[in-house]
Amino acid sequence: VYGIVPTILSLYLKMNAIAMVYYFTPFTAALFTGRFVVMKLLERFPRKALVMAGFILMGASHLWLISFRTPSAAILAGIVLGLGYSMEYPSLSVWISARFVPGDRGKPVALLNMMFHAGIFITPLMGGWVMERFSLGSYLAGLVLLAFAAAIGMRWVKS
Repeated sequence: VYGIVPTILSLYLKMNAIAMVYYFTPFTAALFTGRFVVMKLLERFPRKALVMAGFILMGASHLWLISFRTPSAAILAGIVLGLGYSMEYPSLSVWISARFVPGDRGKPVALLNMMFHAGIFITPLMGGWVMERFSLGSYLAGLVLLAFAAAIGMRWVKS
C-alpha cells in the first residue's frame, strides 16, 4: 500500500483539485509522531494487534479519501495513513524478528524487506494497469479491500 503514496495518490489529489500539501504534510507529521511517540505508548500491546490495527488504519485512510474528496478529508486521511503505517511496518519487523533466534533472523527480516520494497514498485505498476481499465478510484477501493483482508487474515497467524 505504501508504494502508492508518492505516485498514485499525487495523481488522485490533483484530479480532485486538492493541494498535495493537505495530504503529505499531515502524513509525514503523523508518520514521525507515530514512530517516535505513539509507538512508545503502544509497546505494551501484542505486535500482532498492532499490525492488524495498522492495516485497518491504512485501509480506512484510503476509504476516507475516496469517500470524501475535500482538503479536510485529505488531512485526516494523511494523518490516519501516517499513524497506520508507523504502527504496521515497525511492529511487523519486530514481530518477525522476535519469532526467530538471533542467528536465524536475517533471512526472515530480509524477506520482509524484499517484499516491502518490491511492493513499492509493483503497487504503482498494478495501479496503472487497473486505472487503464477501470479508474483510479477503483484501484484505491481495491487497496482498501486488500488492507482490510490483510487485517482479517492476521487473525489466523500464530502470535
